[in-house]
Amino acid sequence: MRLLMRWLQAIGISLVIWLAMPGTGAWAASGPAEPSLQAARQDDGSQAAADLNDKLAKEQAQAYGTDTVEAYWNKLVTEYGGYFPDGSMPSFVEMITPGGEGLKLGTVLSGLMKMLLHEVLYNGKLLVSIVLLAIFSSILQTLQSAFERNMVSQVAYSVAYMVLIVLAVNSFHVAIGYARDAIESMIQFMMAMIPLLLTLIASTGSVATVTLLHPVIIFMVNTVGTLIYTIVFPLFFFSAVLHIASSLSDRFKVTQLANLLRTTGAGILGVMLTIFLGVISVQGAAGSVTDGMTLRT
Repeated sequence: MRLLMRWLQAIGISLVIWLAMPGTGAWAASGPAEPSLQAARQDDGSQAAADLNDKLAKEQAQAYGTDTVEAYWNKLVTEYGGYFPDGSMPSFVEMITPGGEGLKLGTVLSGLMKMLLHEVLYNGKLLVSIVLLAIFSSILQTLQSAFERNMVSQVAYSVAYMVLIVLAVNSFHVAIGYARDAIESMIQFMMAMIPLLLTLIASTGSVATVTLLHPVIIFMVNTVGTLIYTIVFPLFFFSAVLHIASSLSDRFKVTQLANLLRTTGAGILGVMLTIFLGVISVQGAAGSVTDGMTLRT
């Protein structure tokens, strides 16, 4: 009887050991299910973590006060979104959040090429008119000797030349207008970026830098931009007009005045750029030193 009991105990122990071995018995059926279950749990955890990161990034972006930047970006999308593929551009939040859709270099280059082609075709009529008038003027100048009276040919040549000058001056004025609009847009963009930039700087602990830079940046950006499109651009424009006027007559030349206006405009531009960079650099260094002393004390 004892032998039978020992035999049954040995069989039971062997059965338990056999069932406990990996890849055998009931464990063999349930074994492959555990790795797949663990992988599914890991995938769910990764997806949940990614969703949480995206949610936190969007909340932080909204907390920084990006309303002004988003309004400016939406304005750019409305004006220039048609030059991009499918006529759509990513939103500002999508560009700054991780995993969002950003601007690609190929997309930007494609948009620039489309815009350049559009401007060339839009101004093609003006370019063709200028070229035809230039050819007509050169033909009149060549055929002056064929007329009995040179006064008739000179009058016709002068009329064609005046029309050509008017078109050239108008084109230059349009170019100056485009440059002025570009500078105004850059000023608006910089003013829109200032609150976001200063908030990011303050979040790193550089409170003194924010205090010093805020009024200086606003003053310098507005001053430099205003001087450029109210003084520098008109000087360049009048310099070009005087150069054209000097070419009308061989007796009356105002090229020296035109060169003076151009040199003055370039000098003002260089001085304002130097002052702007110098003031920003000095204020930034002073703010960094103040922040360092504040943290140490």
